[in-house]
Amino acid sequence: MALAELLRVLEHDTEAEIRAIAAAGAGDAARIEADAARARGDRVAGAIAACTAGCSAASDTELAALDRRTRAAVLAARAAMLARIREAVRGELPALVTGDPALGRTLIAAALACVGDGQGTLRCAPVLAEAARAAAPPAIGVEVDPAVATGAVVELVSGTRIDATLDALLDRAWPALSCEALALERTR
Repeated sequence: MALAELLRVLEHDTEAEIRAIAAAGAGDAARIEADAARARGDRVAGAIAACTAGCSAASDTELAALDRRTRAAVLAARAAMLARIREAVRGELPALVTGDPALGRTLIAAALACVGDGQGTLRCAPVLAEAARAAAPPAIGVEVDPAVATGAVVELVSGTRIDATLDALLDRAWPALSCEALALERTR
């Protein structure tokens, strides 16, 4: 047995060792390939998640900005509508005073009720001058002032100003009236 047998055994052992190394190499290659595929999948999933989060954040920001612009436009439209209503009502007030003498007398009486013993001047529209002169105490002079078309204004010597006009009443009542106007608009 000599040399030929020894060479055959060595050759056989070498082939077995080569097969074992090749099998181990194939296993290592498969494991490396699987690890690489898993790492690549994780990186791709992370990139997709980051991109999705970025796109979602960007779209959320755009939606929030659009919502703010829309709300601002609605508020501006409501404010413009309320301003038009207020000016339309204000435009009707002089005709109310002119058309209703009792209303004019009531406004004059309201202004004079706050005077007390003070001295001053009552200014009113020409249509109310006669009623104002009849109601005013001697310490209060009456002046016709076309600029005061919706009632009476008393200016006392002490510096106190008493505004008994429908314009002033509208200004005081406007917050509640504007809410009512908006409520009526919502029901339309």
